Amino acid sequence: MDRHDKLMKILGGYVRLLIADLACTMILMVYMFVYGKGVIVSFLVGLCTTGVVCGLLADYILKFSSKVKDNVKYKKKPDCKNFGIPMGIFMMLPGLIVSTVALIAYLDIIPRNWCALFHLFNTYFVPMVDIPIHGHIGNPLEYNIGAIVIMYFMQIFIFLTCVIVYRVGYENIDVAEKVMYKGRDNGI
Repeated sequence: MDRHDKLMKILGGYVRLLIADLACTMILMVYMFVYGKGVIVSFLVGLCTTGVVCGLLADYILKFSSKVKDNVKYKKKPDCKNFGIPMGIFMMLPGLIVSTVALIAYLDIIPRNWCALFHLFNTYFVPMVDIPIHGHIGNPLEYNIGAIVIMYFMQIFIFLTCVIVYRVGYENIDVAEKVMYKGRDNGI
């Protein structure tokens, strides 16, 4: 894959993040009806929205990584076995930037209202950030260090999704055979 192809794949990943942000906004509209009902509800909705973003990225990366492997095999293009790592770094970069802005706002270097920037660009992680502050997600003055730590921690899911799924697609690993049905007798 040449530099232009890599850039286009990264931009396609950003489009998937934007689509996930819009889809999770719809989920959060439903979340507003059960907002403040407890940590368990926030955790379950957070699993759902995290699954949306990881699923959209996994689908996109799995499709193009198998095509990259075919191009290497049949068209003699350069090998790109480790492209999942830079892809993961670029995909979590916007979240890390707005998490850092939220941390700077939490430390009162800039106004606390800037903490809300995280919710604009990381809608899919809003319910998880709600867990340590117990239903005060709309009020940046209620943030604590637990919410900031979760903002950073949740970005790891995006990175791991990109790295693992790219490797699975590039190596043509059959997940059903190697993981799900390992050790089972599939004969009749």
